[in-house]
Amino acid sequence: EMIDTSDLQYQANPKYMPDKGELHTIPFEKDGWTEAHNALRAEIAQLSQMIKLLGNRRLEPWEKKAFQNFWNFHDTHMHDHHSNEDILLAPLIAERIKLPERLTTDHEKIVDHLKKIGPKVKSLTSASDVREDLEVYKR
Repeated sequence: EMIDTSDLQYQANPKYMPDKGELHTIPFEKDGWTEAHNALRAEIAQLSQMIKLLGNRRLEPWEKKAFQNFWNFHDTHMHDHHSNEDILLAPLIAERIKLPERLTTDHEKIVDHLKKIGPKVKSLTSASDVREDLEVYKR
């Protein structure tokens, strides 16, 4: 869900008017912010597809290792992405925009999911070991 950043309810400081929209010349779907989040969503979709394809059977050692490697990549990517947003970007944005609460609390929920799924991936024997948790994480 997009927010209208020109809406004065989101203005954090009268010194910074919410009138810069026309300066943004990159289409929304090509914006770096959108692309970064699409990449993370694509990784989650890929994990879901892997679970579906692997089914409920016991994984071969190479399948387990491949799944764990992909999960570790995703986990690192997600944590690095959140660090960039939380440490670098959010403080700058907050000078100009009152961020909706949803944008400041989502990361905590995602990290909680990562912490729950990570140990299960480490001891994985079947893709079904993480199916339910990943379905909740996808939402």
